Amino acid sequence: MSIIKKIYTILLPAERRKGYLLLLMVLIMAILDTAGVASIAPFIAVISNPDVVVSNVFLSGFYDFVGFSRVDNKPIDIEDFMFFLGVVVFITMLISTLFKAWTIYTLERYTQQCNFSLGHQLVSGYLRQPYSWFLNRHSSDIGKAILSEASAVISGALFPLMLIIAYGAVTLSIMILLFVVDPWLSMLVGSGLGGIYVITYLVLRRYLSDIGEDRVLANKERFKIVQEGFKGIKDIKIYGLENTLLGRFKGPSLRYAKHTATEHIIGKMPRFLMEILAFGGMLLVILYLMKSYDEFSEVMPILALYTLAAYKLMPSLQQVYSQITTLRFSISALNTLYDDLELLNQSNIEELPSEEVRPLGINQHISLSGINFQYPGQEVLAIDGISLNIPVKTTVGFVGSTGSGKTTIVDIILGLLQPNSGRIMVDNILINSKNIRAWQKTIGYVPQQIHLSDDTIAANIAFGHDSNSIDYDAVESAAKIANLHEFIVDKLPNGYRTKVGEQGVRLSGGQRQRIGIARALYYNPEVLIFDEATSALDSVTERLVMEAGHKLGQKKTIIMIAHRLSTVRECDCIFVLENGKIEGQGTFNELVKSNTRFKNMSKIDK
Repeated sequence: MSIIKKIYTILLPAERRKGYLLLLMVLIMAILDTAGVASIAPFIAVISNPDVVVSNVFLSGFYDFVGFSRVDNKPIDIEDFMFFLGVVVFITMLISTLFKAWTIYTLERYTQQCNFSLGHQLVSGYLRQPYSWFLNRHSSDIGKAILSEASAVISGALFPLMLIIAYGAVTLSIMILLFVVDPWLSMLVGSGLGGIYVITYLVLRRYLSDIGEDRVLANKERFKIVQEGFKGIKDIKIYGLENTLLGRFKGPSLRYAKHTATEHIIGKMPRFLMEILAFGGMLLVILYLMKSYDEFSEVMPILALYTLAAYKLMPSLQQVYSQITTLRFSISALNTLYDDLELLNQSNIEELPSEEVRPLGINQHISLSGINFQYPGQEVLAIDGISLNIPVKTTVGFVGSTGSGKTTIVDIILGLLQPNSGRIMVDNILINSKNIRAWQKTIGYVPQQIHLSDDTIAANIAFGHDSNSIDYDAVESAAKIANLHEFIVDKLPNGYRTKVGEQGVRLSGGQRQRIGIARALYYNPEVLIFDEATSALDSVTERLVMEAGHKLGQKKTIIMIAHRLSTVRECDCIFVLENGKIEGQGTFNELVKSNTRFKNMSKIDK
């Protein structure tokens, strides 16, 4: 697919319509620029030879049209006419320059709006992907596409394309004017000026594509290194790996900077050669005109025309060439982003949740029937024919070795993963794409790693709400249940308005976990899911966290995933998973007696 078609495809319909209006502005700009160049010739002709007002049909007619006087058919207001022509030239050039400035400004605003729109498209597209899509996608790639490559495509592809059209139109219209005046001289000037740019581009275009591709790769590498490095800053500091991280970052960063600088240099290269040749070229034009015309007065208007034309043509040609090199350099980024958008549009797009979605509610039970699930690219089933029933207002646990399917089955219950076969029923209502959001509104979720933003305690509990819409009564109530309220009001300097730092760096693991519980309770869900929420905690902190969970017993339906059996000891029913199957179920004491695997796990856990 052509570059133009790809750029057209990534634009929204409204942006395409604005683009058509901009093309009209560009056409008008070219006409005005050409008019400005053309207006200089009659002015210089009258100055160099006033008699031309009589001999030249056009000038004679224009003299009469604007109302200047004659005596015996001879013009008597030549000086006033000269002044008038000068004013006309000045006004024409002024209008041309101002309209060009307005057009370029409008182009700049248009491309920046497109930059915002493209970033918004990407964020929206990513957010609409199912959870399973993110399992095979590195978060740094997503961040790079939104924050870097989208801008690179707009500034390196769309904006250059618009400038190519704009300055190309100016160049073409001026060349047509010169051709009308003197075909042979215009072809000489055109081939001389354009030939250097064409040859330079043809020689370097492949190289531009190659370094453009490597720039995209280098950008991807440096984003990944930075993100992973600073996420693991604690380990970096402990093991003294600062220089190692810096060394890893240095290579792709230098490549990125080198390729960007090279593209800029290539884009400006012919300009310096053209400045050297311009003087010699003007001498050749003068010699040609002196040989072609008998009177110097005839030479002057044409010379002035070509001088002004060269003044306009050289920056226009330079812009066209420079933007073509930028466009060539950015092809790889354009292709990457285009493919990404195509992939996003072709995948199973989810509807974004509405704030008005009401919780589905639960009165009887959650039942799973014949659930099978296989991760893409895997040969073995992660979940193999699981069927189970969870009565309302009971506490159940899932235990098993690493990779047994605990988290997968909970992700299926959460609606994050769609089973390959089988059904999830809530009170005999089938959970599907139409009601999945309502079901998720019924659930509170506490993961192993609590995501905290660099904001206040209250904002992190009421996650997703801005400061003006936080229900502080609900925040406090949730914190009390999570055994967190006393710590907040007694130990933190600003209470609920204390900032926690990036990822809650100023809090302990237990405190972060209890914020996670409070967050899950903020909306007063009917179902609570603890996904190995205590696995990284010490026994004392775990007990405090579990006390918060057990306080809710008989009030909510609670599902727990655990490594440590102490976490699920008080559960009404425990499911033992292995290789994606249920190998046993019952109370803690029942499983110790009846299930060998669970009995061995209980011995290890003591």
